[in-house]
Amino acid sequence: MNRIAVVEPQCRGLQHAPFNAALLYTTRLAFPGARLTFAAEPAHGTAVRELLGERAEGVEFCSPFQPVASELVAGMRLARQTAAWAGGSDLLVLASTTPPLTAALGWLGSGRLPVISVFHACVAELEFPFLTQILRNPLCMHTVARLPVAWHACHVVLGASILQNLHRMGLCREGWASIDHPILDVQPAPLPSGPLRLGLLAGFERSDQNLEQVLERVCARTGASWVRIGRDAPDAPPLDAAEYRRRLLSCHYAVWWAEPKGYRLRASATFLDAISAGRPLVFRANDFIDACHTSRGPIGVRVAAHAELEQTLTRIAEAGPGPELQRLSVSAAAAATSFACEQVAPAWREVAGRALGEKSRSPTGGPAA
Repeated sequence: MNRIAVVEPQCRGLQHAPFNAALLYTTRLAFPGARLTFAAEPAHGTAVRELLGERAEGVEFCSPFQPVASELVAGMRLARQTAAWAGGSDLLVLASTTPPLTAALGWLGSGRLPVISVFHACVAELEFPFLTQILRNPLCMHTVARLPVAWHACHVVLGASILQNLHRMGLCREGWASIDHPILDVQPAPLPSGPLRLGLLAGFERSDQNLEQVLERVCARTGASWVRIGRDAPDAPPLDAAEYRRRLLSCHYAVWWAEPKGYRLRASATFLDAISAGRPLVFRANDFIDACHTSRGPIGVRVAAHAELEQTLTRIAEAGPGPELQRLSVSAAAAATSFACEQVAPAWREVAGRALGEKSRSPTGGPAA
């Protein structure tokens, strides 16, 4: 393996920068002798480079084309540009993808260049009706999930539970695989002193209109406090990385609360932020986090339904910081180590072997395509 071209085709600035930094480092660990080139929007490339720090040594950063949205024509155009730019590489990795881009690269634009496409939130489009999606965009996720994967390609989702759910839907069998969502730095920190504090993770406030009121009532009764971790209001811009981590570390528990259906087919980076800092979750039962909680945890307190949330938070707040919290903090941090780049690299190398045509069998995705 001489040259690996990694492309971020759609993200700008800080969006997905932690994931792409972790993916690059995982690739470096999986293929230590390969020359890595990362193509991205300039501000995004800068953000990834800064997160990598010294680990960016030997990675070439460039911006040969502009990110695009998922429109059909734009995806086809970017596929041609990407294939032309990556010509001469041994492997092309799409750090994120759109259905039109994946379809175009697989069948129209990449020739015999091996391609790995990493699917993020777009997989959740499969939760929406087939006819609605297909009429809006013929190369939507429903189409990609049903098309055979080109012999020189491999499609990747970020979690075994996601792939299992796709299989249960009768989709995404041959040519699909899963890896864990890699974490660049697992940095557990000591729990804060003082009264118990709950942190509300960003992005989930809209999932229930009275979530903030629940937190206010619990804190008024128990003397605990709560803070928003990711942003100051649902419509406010995200906090910068330093303030985000400061608020996360100021908490004893992180409250992760979203509709379970939304995480059948997608991963959660905020969940990984919390456990990698040694902060256990209070979380609503869902397939993605349940898989970690059951096999690698416990990583916090599982709540089966919204009706149980206030009672559960009250019990936790009344108990305050104590042995149970300490036990869960240690367990959450231990679970996070299994997502570290060093742990994910062997599975990532095996996925690359599929795209390169190596005849191997993976426990996460079945026989090589």
